[in-house]
Amino acid sequence: MRLIYADFMKMDYSGRLILNTHGTFSDLEKYQIDLKPGIQLVFYNDDEDAHGNPDNLVVAGVVDYDPENSLWVAEIDWGAIKNISQLSEHELQKLDL
Repeated sequence: MRLIYADFMKMDYSGRLILNTHGTFSDLEKYQIDLKPGIQLVFYNDDEDAHGNPDNLVVAGVVDYDPENSLWVAEIDWGAIKNISQLSEHELQKLDL
């Protein structure tokens, strides 16, 4: 399972996820992933269930580079973000989790 941290509160004016946090860079280094336009990754953001147990939010996205702002971004479907506990078996397989 290679989940890449992203702050789901950071988006650009086009609604793309901005990939510029320390956590993102740390995960990319840990998994030896070089960002390139067009690669698909699964991103997560910390979250908890009602009892305080970890239940991260996850979503797949396609990476792109924004030359105007010198930022790596990811095109995601904001409506597809779910807690891991909410994913079906099919969704888990599709996301390779």
